[in-house]
Formats: sequence, C-alpha cells, structure tokens
Amino acid sequence: MKTIKVIAVMLVLCFSLTAQAQELARSTSPRYNDAVYISQSIPGNMNPGKSYGVSVTMKNTGQSL
Repeated sequence: MKTIKVIAVMLVLCFSLTAQAQELARSTSPRYNDAVYISQSIPGNMNPGKSYGVSVTMKNTGQSL
C-alpha cells in the first residue's frame, strides 16, 4: 500500500518538474506561471486492476489565472 502512495507522490512531483521545465524552455517566467503543492488524498488500500479516485490540491501562486 505504501508503494502505491510513494508512486503517486513521485508522479505528482514528476508532473510538476516537467511543467516547470516546459515553461523554462518556452522562456516564460516561473513567477508568471507557478503553483504550490497543497495536499493529496489517496485511498489507504488499493487492489490491482481496480480504479480509484484520488485528488491532488495545488494552489496557483503565479500571476496568470
């Protein structure tokens, strides 16, 4: 169960870093487009092959909407 949570956190971090890298590659200011991780909700127990709802809360800290 903890492995799944770790993988989910790694995916969130990977997505965040990928988005930041893409913004820098387009020469946009990181302060213009920016967000901060707030929280996540992941079921405690998950079984292989089933779908589960998860949520990740981010806060827009940049200047764009």
